[in-house]
Amino acid sequence: MRFLHTRWEQHLLKTRRERVGAHNCMWSGCRKRRSSRDRRKSIICVAATGMSLQDSAGDVSRIDNHGSMFKKAIFASCALMFACSCGAAGWPFDENAYALATQYCTSCHGEGLVGARAPALTRGGLQHAQNRDEIEEVIKKGIVANGMPAFKDTLSDEQVASLANFITTIQDFGETHARQSIASFENKVFESELEKFAVEIVANGLETPWSFAFLPDGRMLVAERPGRLRFVSKNSVSDPIAGFPQVWARQDGGLMGLALHPDYERNGWIYVSYAEAGSEPGTSMTRVVRGRIEDGRWVDQEDIWAPDRADYIESNIHFGSRLLFVDGKLLFSIGDRGRRNYAQRMSNPYGKIFRVNDDGSTPKDNPFAKRDDALGSIWTYGHRNPQGLARDPRTGFLWSTEHGPMGGDELNVLKKGANYGWPIVTHGLDDDGSVISNETSRAGMQDPAAFWTPSISPAAIEFYTGKQFPRWQNHLLLGSLTSLELRRLEIQGDRVVKQEVLIKNFGRIRDIHTGPDGNIYVAIERFSNLGQLVRLVPVKN
Repeated sequence: MRFLHTRWEQHLLKTRRERVGAHNCMWSGCRKRRSSRDRRKSIICVAATGMSLQDSAGDVSRIDNHGSMFKKAIFASCALMFACSCGAAGWPFDENAYALATQYCTSCHGEGLVGARAPALTRGGLQHAQNRDEIEEVIKKGIVANGMPAFKDTLSDEQVASLANFITTIQDFGETHARQSIASFENKVFESELEKFAVEIVANGLETPWSFAFLPDGRMLVAERPGRLRFVSKNSVSDPIAGFPQVWARQDGGLMGLALHPDYERNGWIYVSYAEAGSEPGTSMTRVVRGRIEDGRWVDQEDIWAPDRADYIESNIHFGSRLLFVDGKLLFSIGDRGRRNYAQRMSNPYGKIFRVNDDGSTPKDNPFAKRDDALGSIWTYGHRNPQGLARDPRTGFLWSTEHGPMGGDELNVLKKGANYGWPIVTHGLDDDGSVISNETSRAGMQDPAAFWTPSISPAAIEFYTGKQFPRWQNHLLLGSLTSLELRRLEIQGDRVVKQEVLIKNFGRIRDIHTGPDGNIYVAIERFSNLGQLVRLVPVKN
C-alpha cells in the first residue's frame, strides 16, 4: 500500500529513487529548482492536502483542500496556519530558509515548528539556545542525547545562518497558532464523508495531556506529561494528585501512558508509564507502575515493569509509551531510545512491545517466555517508537502506530512474536536526510499495514464503538502530532481500505477514546498550558 499527496510528491518519489535505487519511499527533501511561487505552492499542497490512498489497483483517491489556500494565506512551510491576508505577494519569510525548515525541521519539530516529537522552536520551546548565534551552533553540532543530528556537514554556513534567522523570526508563533487553532473549531459544524459533527470543549488549561481514562463515577483522569495526574469533571480541572513520583520530563520523556485495571471498580488499580532519571547523571528510562488514588494522594505504588540499571542511558528520545489491557493482560510499548540496532536484540527492552500479567509477571504463553537469551515479557520487536495501541473489536487484531524517522511512519498489525524490521527495513530517511536502509521489506519481517511519508507522527488510535456516530462504527480513529490532524480509517481484516482527514490544524493529538456517552473524546497538546480535552458530538440534519 502506498500513500501519495500530490504530483509534487510523486516527483519527490522519482527523485529519491534516482538517488537510492530501489528504495521505494516518498520523502520531502527534493532539491529541484522551481520558481519561487511554484515551489512554495507545491510544498503547501503537500502539507495542506489530506492523505491520499493508492490501492492495489493503482488508483489514487485524493482529499483536495488546497484550492483556497492563498485566500486563507496558510503558512505551510511547516503547515502552520499563518494569518496573512496579502496572499503570495505578502509572503513574510525568506524563501530559502522556508524550504530548509520544511526539509530538515518539520519531521521532528512539527508543522510550524510548534512542537511534535521534538520541542517547539517557538518562544519558550528552545532549551539549548536563546539567541541567533546559539541557534546556529546547535544546528551545526546537533544534540546527541535528544536525537538531533549535526548539520555542519549537510548545510553550508550560509544555509545554517538562514535557518537560524528563520527560527528567530517565528519565535512568537507558538501561542498565536494555538489560539487560532482553538478559535477555528468553535461554533463550527464539520461535514465529513459519513457524519456531521461539532467540537465541544471539556477542559482547558492542560499542559501536554498525554493520556486519559474514564472513571466509573463519571469523572476523567488525565495524565499530563510534566508528571501530573488530574481529575476532570463538568468543566472543572482538579489540582494535581499529591505524592506522584518525579518524572524525567525532557524531550520525549515525562508521564505518558495511563490505563485502568479491567476490574478497577473493585480494586482501584491505576497503571501508568513514565520516564524516570537513573542513578547516573543524565540517564533515564521508561518505567511502568501501578498505584491507587486515595483522598487526593497517589498511594500503594508497585512496579509492573522496572528497568535494569544498565537500561538507563543518556538519551531523551523514544520512551514510547502507550498502555492497553487486552483479555486481562497489559500491553505497553517502549521505543528504541535512539539505539536503533538494539531493537533487533531480544536481551534488551529497546524498541519492543511487551505483554505482562496485571501484577507484572510474565504470561506463560508469551512467545519468548522460555528463551534464556530474551526478555520473556516481549510480545513484538523491531520497533522505533510506538505510541498507539488499539484492539479491533471485530477481529481481535492488535494494532499499533509507530513514529518513523524522516518519513516512514507506520500503522502495524501486531502478531505474536513478530519482528517489525526497524532499522533493517524502513520507508524513511535519517533525520539529516541520509539513507538508513535500502530495504523496505524483507522475508521474516512484518510489513506495515500503512505508512506515511512525509511524516505525520501518528500517536493515539481508537476503534470507535459508540452509538452517536453509527456510520463510523468500528472505524479506526487516529491522531497525529506533526500534521495536527484527526483521521478516520476504514479497516477490513488487516488492511486499510480508506481514510479521511476529519479535522485539520486541530493540534497535537495525544489520546482518543470513545466516551461512555458514545461521543469521541480527544486530548490535544498545544503551546504551554493551552492543551485541552474536547469531544466530537453529532450534528443532526
